[in-house]
Amino acid sequence: MTDEPTRVLLVEDDPAHAELVRRAFEARGGQVRLQVAATLTEARACLTEPAKLPQLVIADWRLPDGEGMELLTDDRLVNAPVIIMTSQGNERVAVGALKAGALDYVVKSETTLLDMPHIAERVLREWEIRIERERMQRALQESEARFRLLAENSTDVISRHTITGAILYISPAAQTLLGYEPADAIASQAESVIHPDDQAAVKQSWAALLEGQPIAPLSFRVRHRNGSYLWLESSGRAIRNVATGEVEEVHISSRDITARKWTEDALRASEEKFNKAFRSSPVAMSISDNLTRHYLDVNDAFVRLTGYPREELVGHTARDLNLWVDLQEREHVLQEMAQQGFVHGHEVHFQNREGAIRVALLSLEAVALEGAPCMLTTVHDVTERRQAEDALRASEDRFRSLVQNSQDIITVHDRNSIVTYESPSVSRVLGYPPGYLIGKTPLEFVPPEDSGLIEQAFAEVVQRTNSGLPTEFRFRRADGSYVDLDALGSNLLEHPGVRGIVITARDVTERKRSERALLRYTERLAIL
Repeated sequence: MTDEPTRVLLVEDDPAHAELVRRAFEARGGQVRLQVAATLTEARACLTEPAKLPQLVIADWRLPDGEGMELLTDDRLVNAPVIIMTSQGNERVAVGALKAGALDYVVKSETTLLDMPHIAERVLREWEIRIERERMQRALQESEARFRLLAENSTDVISRHTITGAILYISPAAQTLLGYEPADAIASQAESVIHPDDQAAVKQSWAALLEGQPIAPLSFRVRHRNGSYLWLESSGRAIRNVATGEVEEVHISSRDITARKWTEDALRASEEKFNKAFRSSPVAMSISDNLTRHYLDVNDAFVRLTGYPREELVGHTARDLNLWVDLQEREHVLQEMAQQGFVHGHEVHFQNREGAIRVALLSLEAVALEGAPCMLTTVHDVTERRQAEDALRASEDRFRSLVQNSQDIITVHDRNSIVTYESPSVSRVLGYPPGYLIGKTPLEFVPPEDSGLIEQAFAEVVQRTNSGLPTEFRFRRADGSYVDLDALGSNLLEHPGVRGIVITARDVTERKRSERALLRYTERLAIL
């Protein structure tokens, strides 16, 4: 029990039994604020004030105007446990009460009635445990949903494994990268698709991972569904039980490094093959000395990207030619290269010979060319893509500004008509404080005679049968007066950026007032 007295509603038509329970709770020293109702009607009348709803309901099964179990279906008691009492033990009634949602069932006697405070304490503890369990389950489900959202939108292959290596989950990227359906992968061991020559290294890394040792990203080959092999670079994390500390699962993130491996193999295998692949590549590439950073060779794509002829590039550094716009970016890239031995997809800014500033994704790899340590640089120009992203972001900002400053009322609803977003015009037109409508439905603010129209119009929008005609209805303002609104709905439940029903409403009160005045004038004129 907390310092605030627990609100308990006792629904009992027998005054003697009610008195016994009251005395029992009074003996507890004011820890309970007991409210007694003799009928279902009186009990429901006690549920009209949301701030004073009972935290526990003790209801007799047989009441003058019904059964106490009927309270279990009252949505206002969703956050309160219910105890059902009967004068005589009845297994059928007990089972029915518990199935209906009652947390406990007791047979009335002087002993049980006097012991009701202890029964109430036990039931409230059980209710708190249930609520906490449900909260933890929801949190677990939300965590699982976030994991799946991340995994299913990642270009990397993300997988979950048992400690023996069996696949529990694998992201959709596996199908794109390796050709395996997730269902096929889950039914197999990860080891079965690893190249035989790499299995020993994978097993060693797996054992170190289970023992909690830090491991570097591991590169190995895996078999595509068509029989070919690809190179993956994987990093993993052992997930341990909080209570026992034992490893329960292993999470692995793998990315395709086949292209990088092909480049390395080509360099090692043959200078001729390397030169052919290097020069014909559509991606801008360069080879520089690993120590001095002077260009040793560049391909045609690199020449086109920078605007410098090959003879002006070879023998010079990017800094000599002022290719770097930001020298701090250069130092950061070189530092990352020194620490990791490679840089993958680092965004940098450079300027070409004409002085135009471009945005690029820079990748660096340490390679050996004729036994000498060199650095292979790959540059992907993403300037147009970044400009398109900036334009899209600006467009979204303009749209957001338009919504924020619109005189029309714009609201977003879930498929049950609950408001999930309201525009600032709600406060200006209706007088409610910002956010007041969120969590509520329009039916709470319209007169009863308009509620059927609202429900039908909203259902048509949800079912996509609405012909695009606006709906007119009255809506209660904060001061209690009504305004006439002209509303139009759009079903954007499937839109990833909205996920709701968008309602745009306009205040047409003055127009309706003029129409009504004109109608009265026309009627008087007709009479005359």
